[in-house]
Amino acid sequence: MNDIHLLGTLADAPILKTTKQGKYYCNFRLNVNRYYENTKGEKGIDVIPCVVWEAGATTICRNLEKGSRIIVHGTLQTKSVIDTKSRERFAAEIVVLRFEYVDDAPYYSTRKLEIDENAYENIKKPEIDVEDKDVIGGDI
Repeated sequence: MNDIHLLGTLADAPILKTTKQGKYYCNFRLNVNRYYENTKGEKGIDVIPCVVWEAGATTICRNLEKGSRIIVHGTLQTKSVIDTKSRERFAAEIVVLRFEYVDDAPYYSTRKLEIDENAYENIKKPEIDVEDKDVIGGDI
């Protein structure tokens, strides 16, 4: 079974990108504390690369920033690439299937969405219907 659950903080501000086919994705690194302490009594961290696709990518990029705490649920994916010296190198990343905010996150953030030069410039903002007031916890 390939099932990963991690709690950590974003190492960098997430940036939304697109594939040549127009699919949104976001790569980010997650700082995760280690369970054990070294001989000096210090806990280290692991910096784990993650990728999230489509709606999850736009949500993370809109609502989270460097240092935001998040729980990710996903799978471990490995890939190999050939480096400039024709050597095969392996890399692993978490493909995020679900995520949860640890700290309070706004229903809709006003944070400017960072998109790379290949991404679409206009992402539609969610429209809130008056009937949604019970979902977001108050009057609109």
